[in-house]
Amino acid sequence: MISPASIDDAPRVAALLGSTYDDRLITVAGVRHRQASIRPEDRVGAWRAERDGELVGWAIGGLDAFASERTAAFAGVVVHPDHRREGIGSALWEVVTAHLDEIGARRVVAHSRADADTKAFAAGRGFTLEATETASAVDPRTIQPPAAAPEGIEIAPMSRFVDDPEPVFVADHANA
Repeated sequence: MISPASIDDAPRVAALLGSTYDDRLITVAGVRHRQASIRPEDRVGAWRAERDGELVGWAIGGLDAFASERTAAFAGVVVHPDHRREGIGSALWEVVTAHLDEIGARRVVAHSRADADTKAFAAGRGFTLEATETASAVDPRTIQPPAAAPEGIEIAPMSRFVDDPEPVFVADHANA
């Protein structure tokens, strides 16, 4: 059964996303923050798919807040690995695309896993591959502590710059 999602779904959505994206740190607080910080003018909708009270799928779509054109949009569909090939993703996709049509989206970007089934799902809905990215990870418990910083270099936590992030901006652009 597909129905509109709410911020109260954050714990179940975080668990679902965590079961699908093993290369990301997904937390309830992060999911809740993302949902709570959606701007109304971006007209984002989210839906859940449940089977026997279990969250087995989730979808989101809306206007892209960072795009120069207000007709650029994004969409995402996630189905728990144990429930794929049951029509859940297709049903969620229908709901998302109806919403995107309703809000005037003309160009849609979707990010996905790179496995064959996911790429086939996206291609079957008209998407073409525009970019790829590689996630690299290491268990920090398995590496040695870093060497001392070179003379004249200070390593500082980002939290030090909460009140004035300008030094981070300057440093980032100096290395670009």
